[in-house]
Amino acid sequence: MVFDVTAGGLPLIFGARPDYQYSSDGSLVATFPDGIPTYFEHTLPVADFLVRDAFTLTGDSYMMRTVLRLKFNNGIPSAPVLQSISVACE
Repeated sequence: MVFDVTAGGLPLIFGARPDYQYSSDGSLVATFPDGIPTYFEHTLPVADFLVRDAFTLTGDSYMMRTVLRLKFNNGIPSAPVLQSISVACE
């Protein structure tokens, strides 16, 4: 049996395994007043949040920030390129 613990290693009674809530936030707005271009490139910053769903503060919520580079050539997207990544425990 697996039990959930706090960041300091103390057992949590709530649930038999870790219960985290995940959310992500990112947005990109592109307008082309002169028509669709043959080539388009843009960076997309994304913030991801992973928070333990517990009755008490556990001190081990995480935030990850990534920056992706998106390219479109003749309307065909290429694979996003990861430009940077940072992770912090909050």
